[in-house]
This record gives sequence, C-alpha cells and structure tokens, in this order.
Amino acid sequence: MPDQSIVVLNDDQKAIAMKATKELIHGASFIHEMVKGGKLTIEMRNTMCGLLDHYTKEICEPLGYSSEAAQRIEENHAEIRKLNGKIHKLEHQLGEAAPIDTVPNLLRNLFDDVSDWWKNKGMGWIHELNYGPYGNVNLHFSFAFDHIFTGSKTPVSDKKSNDDNIASLKEQGFIFVVDERDHRLLDCDKNRELLMRLLTTRFPSIQIEFWKNRSVYQSDKFALWGIEATIRNIHDLAAKAKNEE
Repeated sequence: MPDQSIVVLNDDQKAIAMKATKELIHGASFIHEMVKGGKLTIEMRNTMCGLLDHYTKEICEPLGYSSEAAQRIEENHAEIRKLNGKIHKLEHQLGEAAPIDTVPNLLRNLFDDVSDWWKNKGMGWIHELNYGPYGNVNLHFSFAFDHIFTGSKTPVSDKKSNDDNIASLKEQGFIFVVDERDHRLLDCDKNRELLMRLLTTRFPSIQIEFWKNRSVYQSDKFALWGIEATIRNIHDLAAKAKNEE
C-alpha cells in the first residue's frame, strides 16, 4: 500500500522547500512561455533546465527524497569538491609550516584566523586585509548583524542565531539602533570604547585610523559601518590574547 504518512519538516526545512518550490514554478512557467511562443534558444534551454535540476535538488534535500536529478548533480560536483578540498588542505599546511616572517605564505591563514575571530565575536566580516611594505597590516573591520546567506539551508535558525547574538552583545553593553530594518551599532562613545577594548585586547599594536559611520534613516543619529585600522606588529595576527585562549 502507498505510504500515507505525513512528511514532518522543521521550520528551516519547510522554508527551504517552499522557496525552492516557488523558484521551480517560476522557472517552469518561463520555459512554458518560451516554448509556447517559439522563442526558446539552445542556450536558454541549457540554462533553464540546469536551474530546474538545481531547484529539484533543493526541494528534495529537505524533504528527504533522493531524486535522479539530485544524484546526478551530486555526482558531477563530488570530484570537484574533493579536489578543491585537497588543494585547500595543502595550501593551509604550507602556510602553517612557514615561519611567521614569511608573510606571503602565511597571509591567507592569518586572514582566516582574524576573520574567524571577528565573526565569533558576533561582529561581522573582515572586509579587507592588506600587508604594507614595512610590515604593517591594514584591516577593514565591517559589521553585519542581520545577514542571512542567500540559499541558506537553515534560514529560520539563522535568524534566531542573529537575534541571540544581538541580545548577547546588548548584555555586554553595546547599544544598537534600527536603521530601516537592519540592526546597527550606534556611533557613540560607549560603543567606541567597547570596540577599542575588544580590538586592543586581541591586537596590542593596533591603531584605529578611521571610524566609518553613516546617518540612520529618518533620524539625527549615526551608526557605525566599519573600522579601518593598522596593526604595527605582524605577530599580533597569529598570537591570541591571553583572555582569548
């Protein structure tokens, strides 16, 4: 007998399945109109059919169904992912094996370390890292508190994680302002003091060059958008502060 039991989905799985279903319907409707009007080109066929395969895979994954399209896509990308993984691992090992003064080999690993630290502190992204000719490192710290990646498999959980992060930062003393629909750090002495303490604890030789801010929508307040800083001692990037251990 056919299995009549209900497919049970959590909030993230339901959101992903509904989004992919909507995209699949739009894509199929587009092909329908192009075929009906005799306007479907080979390039358009290849592109759209590939997208339909992708959306089918996106629907099947949260539903727990193994389709031929999903298996075909997985097989095509498995070897590429495997090779990319090996390359990344070798590059990382090369960087770790090099002495700290060999900046070209270490720079990528150092960037990853700093970027991971900033993300783990709940702040956002390292927008830019540049190594100067005299050993200085220029960094651009940016903020992101509400961002959810397009195509995330867990959009509901991501939003809850963002909300929890904002609540945690508020408990630490940070002051937020809502700019349209996004949470941003208010540009005020309190937030600058907390950020300065955070950065100097992790990077003792850091020097703040610019505090980047923008006006808050329909308000006389300003919000922090980024920090441009210079780290004078390259060793600060690799050495964690004592209270970060």
